Amino acid sequence: MRYLVLIFALLIGCGPREKTVDLKLLNEPAFDIPFETDIPAKEKPLGNEHLNLQTAPATLTLESPSSPAWKWHGIVKANVPKGTQKVKETDKSLFNWLDHKNGQLLLLQGLDSVLVYNYGNQLPPGVPADRARSSYIHPIWSPSGVMVTDDFPEDHLHHRGLSWMWPGVYIDKDTLDHWHIKGIKTEFSRWLGKYVGPLCATLGVENEWIYKEKSVLKETVWIKAFKQTTNARAIDLSLTLEAKVPIKLQGKVEKGYGGLCLRLAPREEPAILSPRGWEADSDLEPLAWTDQSGLFTMKQQMAGIAIFQHSDNPDFPAGWTLRHYGFLGVAWPGMNKVELEPGNPVHMRFRIWVHDGDAVSANVNDAYQYFLSPPEIIW
Repeated sequence: MRYLVLIFALLIGCGPREKTVDLKLLNEPAFDIPFETDIPAKEKPLGNEHLNLQTAPATLTLESPSSPAWKWHGIVKANVPKGTQKVKETDKSLFNWLDHKNGQLLLLQGLDSVLVYNYGNQLPPGVPADRARSSYIHPIWSPSGVMVTDDFPEDHLHHRGLSWMWPGVYIDKDTLDHWHIKGIKTEFSRWLGKYVGPLCATLGVENEWIYKEKSVLKETVWIKAFKQTTNARAIDLSLTLEAKVPIKLQGKVEKGYGGLCLRLAPREEPAILSPRGWEADSDLEPLAWTDQSGLFTMKQQMAGIAIFQHSDNPDFPAGWTLRHYGFLGVAWPGMNKVELEPGNPVHMRFRIWVHDGDAVSANVNDAYQYFLSPPEIIW
C-alpha cells in the first residue's frame, strides 16, 4: 500500500518549542478529501485546537473533536497541479451558524452560504396548511453558490430538499404516511450541539415522530459540513431511528420509494451517473451511489449533487428511486416491511457530495471510494 512519511513541527501551547514526529499516510488521495483519525494522547497538542502537517506533495490539517467521544477530523490537501490556483486560507473562511428565528438555521463559510437546517415548520404563502413540515435540509449550495435543492415544487409539494421520510408507517392497526405528512409528522425536540472550526461545522439535532399527539420515535441527526475543496464539498449525515413503540416502515408499494430523499432545483440537461455509468429513470436498482448534475436554471451554471451510501447501512446497497425531473432517493427498505423495535435503534450514514461542474469533473466515483476507505494516519 502506498504511503508517505510526514515530518511536521508542532507548537505546544503558546511556547516556541517544536516537536518532530514520523507518520505514515495510507491511501493518499489524488485530490482534497476529508478524513477522521485518532491521535495518541502523547501526540495531542496542549492548548491548540488544530495541527498542521506539511510535506510534499500533501498537506494535512487536523481539528480536534467537539466531544471526547469523536475522532479528530481533517482534510488532506493533495498536490495541486501546475496552473491550478490554491485557495488562500483566511479568517473569512471560518464557519458560522446563524439562527434566523423563523425556524431556520443557516450555515455560512465566511460570507458563502452552505446549507440551511429547517427545525421549525415551513409553509410558504398560498400552500395548503397540511403541507407544513420541519426537520430537513434546504437549501444546499454548491461551492460557487448554485442552489442545488428545491422545496415545495409545484409538481410534488411534499418534496423537501434533503429529507428522510417514508410513505408506509404502521403502528398498531393504523397505516400512516410520513411522506405526505398524514397521521404522523416529525417535530424538532432539542439541539445536541452546534460546533464550528476552520475545517468543518457540526450540528446535532434530536427530533420526535408525533402520532396522536405522542412521541413514538426519537430521531437523532448529526450533520458535518466540511470546508469546500477546489470544486466540491462533503456533507456527512448520520441518522438514528429509535422507536418507542413497535413501528414498521415500508416504501411505496410497487415503486418502493421512501427513505433518504433529495429534490433538485430546476435545471436543464439533467444527467444521472452511478458506478455502472449513465442511468435512466428506474426503481430499486441496488447502487452504492448516484449523482445528478445539470445546468441549473437560476444561475445557468453546471453543478450537481451525489448521495453516497455507507457500507455499514442496513441492506447495503439499498435500491434507488431515480428521476431526471430532479429526484434521487435511497429507497430503503423498499417494498419490504422492516420493524423498528424499542431498544434496537437503526443507524444510517451518508455523504452528500455537492459540486460545481458535472459528476466526472467533480471526481464523484473516486470521492466515494475515499468515503469508504479514507486516508489513514499511522502514528
